[in-house]
Amino acid sequence: MSQVMVEQSVFSYLKEHEQEMLEDLVGFVKKESPSYSKELVDQCGMYLTQLFHKRLGVGYEIIEEKEVGNQFMLSRTSTRTWSKLSTRMNPARGNSRSMMT
Repeated sequence: MSQVMVEQSVFSYLKEHEQEMLEDLVGFVKKESPSYSKELVDQCGMYLTQLFHKRLGVGYEIIEEKEVGNQFMLSRTSTRTWSKLSTRMNPARGNSRSMMT
């Protein structure tokens, strides 16, 4: 595929999904995630994780934290190759896990 065709394809996709992307961005900007509030950090992390799930079809695993915000491990659930996105885990914190695919 030529560079011009790729650019046209990307532009078409962006125009077609412009309203959805703006709504996602507004939703994200409205989320509060002050580092001193575990509850709000967890809510913001879940919002982003569910957005990745909805828009990209990724599964996710929640690594529960007791004192700080939960961690989320995202992974592609389709047959297409996807680099695993992951936050680092620290077993010393007593992480527990739940998974969504």
